[in-house]
This record gives sequence, structure tokens and C-alpha cells, in this order.
Amino acid sequence: MDEEFLRRACLILRRIHSRASFVEVANEILRCAVQSSNSHHGSFVRVDWNTRKLKIVATAGKVWTPERADLQLGVGKGITGYVAESGETYSSDDVRTDVHYVPVLETVVSELAIPVKVDGRVWGIINLDSDKVGHYNRTTILRMELLAEMVASAIEFRLQTERERNLTASLAEAEKLSTMGHLVAGIAHEVNNPLASILGCAELFSGSTGNTEVDRSMEVIRQQAKRAGDLVKQLLSFARVRRPEDLATASMNKVVRESLDLVSPVIRLSSVSLKSNLPEEDVLCRMNSTQIQQILLNLLTNAEQAIQEAGVTGGEVSVSLKTTETHCHIHIRDNGPGIDERTQAKIFEPFFTTKETGKGTGLGLSISKDIAHFHGGDLVCESKVGEGCQFTLSVPLCQQSDAAETGEGSATVIQQSRSPRGNIHPRVLIVDDEAPIRWMLKRLFTPLARTLKIAGSAEEGLAFAEGNEFDLVISDFHLPGIDGIEMFHQLAHMNIKRFILITGDSSSSRINRFRGLENVAVMEKPFELEELVEQALQDLDLPAAQDPLALSS
Repeated sequence: MDEEFLRRACLILRRIHSRASFVEVANEILRCAVQSSNSHHGSFVRVDWNTRKLKIVATAGKVWTPERADLQLGVGKGITGYVAESGETYSSDDVRTDVHYVPVLETVVSELAIPVKVDGRVWGIINLDSDKVGHYNRTTILRMELLAEMVASAIEFRLQTERERNLTASLAEAEKLSTMGHLVAGIAHEVNNPLASILGCAELFSGSTGNTEVDRSMEVIRQQAKRAGDLVKQLLSFARVRRPEDLATASMNKVVRESLDLVSPVIRLSSVSLKSNLPEEDVLCRMNSTQIQQILLNLLTNAEQAIQEAGVTGGEVSVSLKTTETHCHIHIRDNGPGIDERTQAKIFEPFFTTKETGKGTGLGLSISKDIAHFHGGDLVCESKVGEGCQFTLSVPLCQQSDAAETGEGSATVIQQSRSPRGNIHPRVLIVDDEAPIRWMLKRLFTPLARTLKIAGSAEEGLAFAEGNEFDLVISDFHLPGIDGIEMFHQLAHMNIKRFILITGDSSSSRINRFRGLENVAVMEKPFELEELVEQALQDLDLPAAQDPLALSS
């Protein structure tokens, strides 16, 4: 090898290890190849195996015009395409008699094509040509193959760097999610405790005041407290194990109309018109209505904010509902500024937001897309800058076998469940450190219980147990000092027939040990009182609840 070639080769290696861009390295290698082989022209061709097309990414020589550089042959076409397909170096002494040759440049007589392989597959090709017959001898070919190996090293180095960068980003994302999980778990208990009190009290007095307006207000409070509780559960499921909630057959028309009723006052105050086009007949889907409404409210609010922030006059948000044979499609369109392609590629990523710090978490669209996927549907965005934006939520229609089921209807008044089953009048112990929840549960179980004791801590509850027998114990998990699970273990020697653990965050592994155990139930706050009564009176005539520690031993 001559000294100049070695000098250039060393320069290329330094460029590779200095993390120069691939285009810079490819151009340096191509210049070295053309000059050291005395070629007239040279090009570096990238192989796209998805489209089976060859794309020129770097050129050397004066005759390369933009039109020629944009030429794309297919794999198997021309000498370069033949090398892409065969994976072997190919040298043509005279292209005028070569069956593989496809004319691209004038004055080409001999051609050399060397494959660049990455992970055993042709990634690209170094292509050289000359106006002389038999220009490329064995020494030149070996030199060019060495350069091809250097190109492959540069590519592998870049790919490895990219993999490491992606891994680092994934670990950072996982750390953010983990941090968020701990944060959400910490506040979930504090948020769900007051929600449980609000929901329970609203149920206690629903339909019992004799005042229509008050009863209607109580029902609104009950519905919104339940919705808030569902949203906390959604955030918990996003931060930890993402799982779908129970689905029921419901009218999508009704969910959309309720969403529009909730958001329309805010949107109209912003001088943005809100239009809807919904079919008269019910469109029934298998869904969690609260979750779907969460998506719609998020999309409608985003549309209004986009119009406001861009200062668009004559702002308009339209909502339409259409169906195909299998799906219901809800289109929410605005005439705001639109979203560029780069942003569209990221808007469903967790924590990505275009809003100012403190004005958005970057979770709304990510959670919304997850909810859509949980329902077997999807959420997609179509937009062009300056032409507004459209989000389409798709949800599967319910099957005919599901049509008879109903997920709608007003809440059952809690008084219907207050009468004890038969002659069951359990002896009840309630333990919770939240005074409003103690008051609510006392109000609920006083008509049901033979005897009722209320404690504000596990220690106080254990003290009651020393001189009393209980059939049913309802305890919060998070208690000062001894928690609800430890109290359960200390009560294991008693003949307790039912133990209910209530919690604001059921993701704890200790709590999960209770799930499925006979005569033991876990209920998440906020809960509906009718469901609590149902759980409380269930199987009270069966043997005492089993200690999970004994089961695991």
C-alpha cells in the first residue's frame, strides 16, 4: 500500500472514533476510494430493504447532477443492484458487454462495486467507475474492500451508539415512571379518603331528603366523586400496571352528549363555537363510560386551548360520530394552528407536552391512547400546520350478544341494600383513622349490625376485640402504628367470618396477598356503599377467614 492511502485510512479511522457524522465519514471514504483508485466517479449507495430500492447518499466527481443523484434502482437492477442482492464484490472490465450494467453516467467503461455489510447483510455499496477497460486490478479491489470494512465499522459504531442512547433514554423514562408511581401511590390514599367520604355521604342521602333539587344535587355529587375516583385509579394504572377497567354495554351517543354538556360552557366563554353531528339512534359499545368521557374531555379541552393560544378568530370545534361495520369513530376537529409532523410523532409519548412549564403534565394524550387500546380501539391524530387538527377515537361496537346488557341507568338508591339478609345481624368492628369515613360507616351499618364498635386505630380495635366477639371487621389499610393487615394477623385466633380491607391504593404486594382468599375482601376507595354492604354480608355463615401467613407457610 502506498503512503498516501495509509495516511487517508488513518484519517478516516480518527474521524470514525471522533463521532463524526456518517455522511462526513462516507464522503471522506469515497474521496479516498476515488483518488487512490484513479477513478473518474464514485458513489455510496444505501440499500433500503423495506422498499428494495438503492439510494445514492454520497457522490464524488463533477458529472453528478441532482437528477442523476436522485436516481433509484431496485435491488437486482444494474451492477450495484446485483451486488446488493448477491452480497459479493463485482468488477466489470467492460460494461458495454456486461449484462448487469444499466447506463447512468457517460464515458463509463469499467465499474467496481463493493458491498458494505452490517450484521451479515448488505447495508450499502461503494461504487467506482473509470473510462478505461480493465481498470480495477486485484490490488485496487483489496484496498477498496478494506475501505468497505472501515465503512461497516463506522456504521456499526453509530448503531451501537444509537442503541446505547436509546437504552439510556429508556432507563431514564423508566425511572421517571417509577418516580411517578411512588408519588401517585403516596397521594392516592390522601385523595381517595375524602372522595370516599364524599361519595358515601352522597349515597346515604340520595333520594331521601324529599327535596327534588337536593336529591338531584346529591346525585351529581355522587357521580362526580365516582368519576374523580376513577381518574385516580387511571393515574395509578398508568404509573404502574396498565390494565383495563370493567367494560359494559353503553350508549356512545350519551357519553358524547354528556361530555359536550360538561365542556360547552368553558368553550363558549372562550368565544369558540362548538358543533356536533350525532346520529339519533343509539350507538352501543363495550366500554367504561368514565374512561371514554375522560378521553373526550381531554381532546375537547386541548382543541379549545390550541385555538385560544394561537389567537384564531372564528374558532370552531366540531364533534361527529360515525360507524363502520365493526367500530364507532368519534372525530374531534378544530380550526386551530395545526400540529407539525415532528410534534405529531411525539404527542402520544408520556410526559411530552408543548405547553408551558406548570400548565401540562404531558400525560393526557398518552393515557387517552392507552385507554383506547384497552377498549380494543385506537386514538390517532391527523393534522397539517395552518389547517387545524383532527383526532379520531375508535371503539369497537358491541356484539349482538352484548346488546341486551345495559351499562346505563340511574344509581340504585342505597336504602335498597340496607335491610339485612334474612336474619343476619352481624357483630361489626370498623377501624379507620379518618373521622368522616368512621361517621359514614357508622351511619351505614347501625341499621344492619347486632352490635357495632368504631375504632380510630388498630390498637383501639384490638382492645375492643379483647372483650367482644365480631363476625365482620372492616378496616383501613393505612393506619397509624399497626396497619390493617397486621391487625388481621393479630385477630386470626378469633372466629371472624368476614374481613374487609379498604384502601386508597391497592397496588401494594402485601394487599395483593389478600385477593382471592376465602372470606377476605379488598375494596378500593372511593367505593359505592351498596357494593360495600354486598361484600360485608357475603358468606357470613362460612368458617372464619384464613390468615394468609398460614396459607403461605
